[in-house]
Amino acid sequence: MPHEVQKGPPFDRTPSAALPDELNALLRERWPFCTDRIVHRAGAADAVPLIGPDAGQALVSRFERYCRSMPGEDRRGLGSLWAQWYAVTVWPPLVTGILLRGVAPRLDAPETALLVDDDGCPIGLRVAPGNRSGDPAALLDTLADGHARPLLATIAEVTATAPRVPWSNVANVLGWMLGELGAIADARTLAPGYALLGRQRLADGRTNPLYTGADCVPATGRPPRRVCCLRYRLGGFGYCGDCPIPECGRASNDVS
Repeated sequence: MPHEVQKGPPFDRTPSAALPDELNALLRERWPFCTDRIVHRAGAADAVPLIGPDAGQALVSRFERYCRSMPGEDRRGLGSLWAQWYAVTVWPPLVTGILLRGVAPRLDAPETALLVDDDGCPIGLRVAPGNRSGDPAALLDTLADGHARPLLATIAEVTATAPRVPWSNVANVLGWMLGELGAIADARTLAPGYALLGRQRLADGRTNPLYTGADCVPATGRPPRRVCCLRYRLGGFGYCGDCPIPECGRASNDVS
């Protein structure tokens, strides 16, 4: 959903409000579906803790609820679809705040919780009061390695799926949001996001799970998807429009 608009003046990176209000102000005009996803209070939503000894089991129980809402469906496909909902719900507002304001939640705070609906599907993120300001590249690394890694590892484990599958969904959403932000921000502002997608190794030498390559696909204007999302395994779904599997190999494909 690109927007062809004039680029405005450089953004002031100085946080001026509580983080949820700051993010909503950035997103409301152009991406209203991304607003009210990052909150300080969960309201009536089920808040799944992401910090602490019981975090993993709490997440598994909500994912199993999600699976029960679609009985008979392939668990690997459901795990990937759940990860897509997580990515498209949580990452666009956080990436926007990080790149345009240099600010992020304190994701290591005990108040951090994933919000899910009655079926266990992600609908938002509860964060602690107070912000963390800093270098956008470092904040993105914290979002990926400190926040997303244990969550996606849990989903991959309980579905017996390679971790690269849910990570590919996050990378795809990040690439899409970078393209969207390109309508209002310059290349220098977005560079940390593209750099994260474009490097094969993290600073400590580990493989970067978000690596897609540095080049964008001309047809979409965003980095390529490198791993099949397995959506085709679910009833009513086909191969997505940017599936990396050649059409000639799709009928027999079995990514694991």
